[in-house]
Amino acid sequence: MAQVTIYRYDTLQGETFDDAYARTQKKPDGTNFSTAREFADYLIASASYTNTREEAQTDQESRQANQFRVQDTETEDVAAPKAARTTKEEMVRRYPYLDARLVDVLLEAYTVSQDMDQALTDMRANPLMEVVYPGIRDTATGVLRMTEVEYLSAVDTMNSYLRDYNLNPTEFAEDIVDAISGNVSPDEFGTRLEMGYEGIVNNIPEVKAAYLENFGIDFPDEAIFAMFVSPRVGKNILEGNIRASQILAEAEVAGMGMVNVAFAQSLARQGLTQTQAKEVFQTTAAVAPGLMSAAASQSRQLTEEQIIGSRLGETEDIQLVQKIAAQQAAKSSFELGAAKTQTGQVTGLVEG
Repeated sequence: MAQVTIYRYDTLQGETFDDAYARTQKKPDGTNFSTAREFADYLIASASYTNTREEAQTDQESRQANQFRVQDTETEDVAAPKAARTTKEEMVRRYPYLDARLVDVLLEAYTVSQDMDQALTDMRANPLMEVVYPGIRDTATGVLRMTEVEYLSAVDTMNSYLRDYNLNPTEFAEDIVDAISGNVSPDEFGTRLEMGYEGIVNNIPEVKAAYLENFGIDFPDEAIFAMFVSPRVGKNILEGNIRASQILAEAEVAGMGMVNVAFAQSLARQGLTQTQAKEVFQTTAAVAPGLMSAAASQSRQLTEEQIIGSRLGETEDIQLVQKIAAQQAAKSSFELGAAKTQTGQVTGLVEG
């Protein structure tokens, strides 16, 4: 995967990124860059970057010389502090890869120091760096393992490797942080995945048989490999599937035949426990016939899934059930008033 390093008068150490990171960045027209070289050319053309450290050094010296000349010759109004003419929008343009929170820190630091190198140093010393880029700092030495661009590029590359095996990178976010904290490079991360896959793929039939025999769960190949890659993810997968089995059992006991495996897994992912499932399904079984009959009389559609959803706090399902119940209550009240009128006990129709 191609990598490009470019330089700026305020980042003479250079910033390196690859194609994967470049494809996450947007052009002014809203489309994404295709390659690291294309993104680099854009920054060189629009944000004072250069291809070489020597060019950036020359630019820095020129800017410093011009700064002193301005201070010596301009009037007080024209020679207002540079920070007063520096906006957040300009900082975003200069550093498009920075998190918005760090842009604020950088701008504040620059306002104080009037020196971009010092402002960047102050920003990188801020504890917010570890929040935005977890694992970027070596806690033993306090030194950053990489630049912000290198961090984002590393994460994007690791995500790409995970997608190669049909794994959802979001589920492995903590494992990627662990890899960065352990000084594992993206290439080493990819090699470990490759070696792990080659080692487990030949044993997948036996592993699947073991899970089926012990837990009654037929895992897909990707799930088995995910559990090998990350014990943390494996624990979540295993607990989620076991909980789904428990939820499915409670549904069967309550006579909720419409709760299939997929629906049970969905409820498990939402955090529903077996105890909660028992209460929800028993309540649903008790009220569903009356609610569904009322819905049909109102020319509305109501399913057991929606009743369950209303019990679990789904807003749309709650509103639907409430409308059906309210209309049914109004109808009952109306019919009661009509009956009283016919017997002569009450004059007129009563709705309450």
